[in-house]
Amino acid sequence: MSKYSLAHPLYLDTQMMVSFLAFLDGGVAFETEAIDRTTKGREIKGEGGGKFKIPSIGSFFGGEANANLLASGKSEDSSEYKAARQHTNASLFNFLYSYLHDDEQIVTIDKPEHIDSLTPGQLVEISGRYVGNPLEDILAFIAQILPYLDEMSNGGKGATSSARRRSGNPAKRGTNQAPEQALESASSTQEELTKKLLIKMRQDLDESPVHDVLLETPSNIKAVLTVSSLYFDTTINEYLRAGEFTTLGKVTRVLGEGETINLTRRTVMGVTGSDEARQVILSMNNTGLNLGASDPIVNAPAVQILPMAIFV
Repeated sequence: MSKYSLAHPLYLDTQMMVSFLAFLDGGVAFETEAIDRTTKGREIKGEGGGKFKIPSIGSFFGGEANANLLASGKSEDSSEYKAARQHTNASLFNFLYSYLHDDEQIVTIDKPEHIDSLTPGQLVEISGRYVGNPLEDILAFIAQILPYLDEMSNGGKGATSSARRRSGNPAKRGTNQAPEQALESASSTQEELTKKLLIKMRQDLDESPVHDVLLETPSNIKAVLTVSSLYFDTTINEYLRAGEFTTLGKVTRVLGEGETINLTRRTVMGVTGSDEARQVILSMNNTGLNLGASDPIVNAPAVQILPMAIFV
């Protein structure tokens, strides 16, 4: 048996794949039908006719054989087999991937020096650890836990205010009360603004037609994959999480020295610049929860790719 490998695509841009196949193969057929007819003749006496099932191959393909006996003293036994074969998206991708490799149309990226020779539009392949989008993961966690933090915060403030009202110490009821309340009010206002901003960023990411996810190679190359929301969802993200995968796609940007990609660019924070985005994300740890917020700014060596597939 020939040696071959089968790729299993978890993310697959079928529109890009079908377009490539249609160009290379003169069109794409998701289903084919094969018909095999055989005819044999022999001398007989008498005449008659009948129909019979073929027990093995015929039952597998759903075929049926006809036997016609003619009055001329000869018989012709004819059999016809029909077999329908249907492609899947994964089988078509395996065909295309094998063809492109055999035709040497794919550039493999596994060393930092390979980045320098890349140009937008090249078809590339890169393998590494799937990081996803740390920003999306953190914002999803924040959105889930904020209601609980609000309940805890409101309960604590209520108890503090009551204690002050009950206190017999004039210092707590008098001149020191206003500055403390002012500081608490300012701090509370800032927290509320931050929370609203984080919630808005989460909504922006959910509604965006494109998501940015990261793939990191052992040689510290970062690939920012701009995946389509049409083919990417939370289930696919969970399958990919923390695994080793390969992506095939088109280069859309190569980061030079000093250039960056801001992972908050799909949100309201995207227009504020790298420093502001970094400050907002890292400030989430000031809530008292150590979220391990990752830097949302991707630095060189890095490449941006429009992926056809992320597979294993």
